Order: sequence, then C-alpha cells, then structure tokens
Amino acid sequence: MNPMRVREFRALVLLVLGLWLGVSGCKEERPEPTDPEGAFRLFQEAIAERDEDGLWQYLDVTTKELFYEQYVALVRIDRIIETYFDPSEHRYMRRRTGAYLLQQEQITSPEALYRFLFDIEAIAYDRDHEVGASVDKLTYDESDPTIATIVTRGGQTFLMVQEDDGHWRTPSLRNFFEEALAPIALSEEAMKEFAKENLLGEIERRKQVIEYFQRQVHRQQKR
Repeated sequence: MNPMRVREFRALVLLVLGLWLGVSGCKEERPEPTDPEGAFRLFQEAIAERDEDGLWQYLDVTTKELFYEQYVALVRIDRIIETYFDPSEHRYMRRRTGAYLLQQEQITSPEALYRFLFDIEAIAYDRDHEVGASVDKLTYDESDPTIATIVTRGGQTFLMVQEDDGHWRTPSLRNFFEEALAPIALSEEAMKEFAKENLLGEIERRKQVIEYFQRQVHRQQKR
C-alpha cells in the first residue's frame, strides 16, 4: 500500500462522511451515552469538534476490531519481510505493503492506525445540514432491545448498538473503514502466500539434504 493509495482511501472516507454526517447544534441538555439518541448526538459532536479520540469512543467494538486486525496484519507483514527478504529489499517491500507505517508514522496501536487513516480535520460539512441531521425517528429492534435504528430528518439511517458497559455506539462507519483498510488485508494475503511458498521450498530443500546424507550413511554401512 503506497502513500498515494493511502491518501486516496483517506479521501474516500472523508468525502463520504462529509456528505453523510450532519452536525447537530442542539445545546438543550448534555446527551447521555447510555441513551441511543444521546450517544448519536455525542458522536456528531465529536465530528463537529474535530475530536478524533471522542469519535473513537462512539465506534462499536466490531469497527474497532477492524483496526486491531489490520494493525496486527502490518506487524505480521513486517516480520515476513524481515524473515524472507534480503536487508537491501526491506525498505522497498515495506513501502509496497504498507509496513513502513509502523515506524515512519509511529503506528504502534489500533488507535494510532485509526488516527492515521481518519483525518477528521479534513472533513468538510455545511452548517445548513444541521436540521437534516437531527433525529427524526428512533426504533428499537423487536427481538433485541440492545439494537436501535436512528433515521435523521435528512433521511440518513444509523444503526446503534448497546455494548457491555451500557453505552450505545455505532457500527455504521464499518464499511467505510473496511474499504480504507482493504489494501493492508490484500498485502497480508500476498505476503502469506509468498512466505508459504518459500517455507515449502525450504522444507523440500531440507528433506533433500536429509535424504542425501541418509543415502551416504547407507552406502558406508554396506562397505
């Protein structure tokens, strides 16, 4: 995943979010994260205040797991490069696969990967969307009261889920982040195949060496 691809995926996420998310200017009372509508308003507040850490708090666990999985994938890719490639090739391969992010961009955790990909400062939104972003309808899932759907006056739909701590969070951005993180997943698959082929080749080479020495021992015994 080269730097140009990273910027393209960032732009995609930001463009879609900029069009999709509105900003609520309501100051009536402090929203509560234990209420689905309150959590949704806090989620929007984080966007309005350019608060990346705050926004992270309102992403559901399945969305956060995406960043954990792809952070671990970067670490695995880096180890494969270290193990199977000549040192002279390390820099090139890290640039090609995205593993360079670990050191160059100091990606040391899933949250750090999130902050790198999601540049909240670059989101452009129009205050005219305030009314359209306010909650028009809130419904709970008939079979599961920990799942709720919010429909805004602008017609956008957000899914909210109540997690173990009682707070409501949204999985509605998961698809955007999946697309942004896809190059890392593809790089890992390619590197796994490479490592597998090289490992099988090494196993076959060792097998041939062992068989050779076994034949030599057998010949010596026959004399």
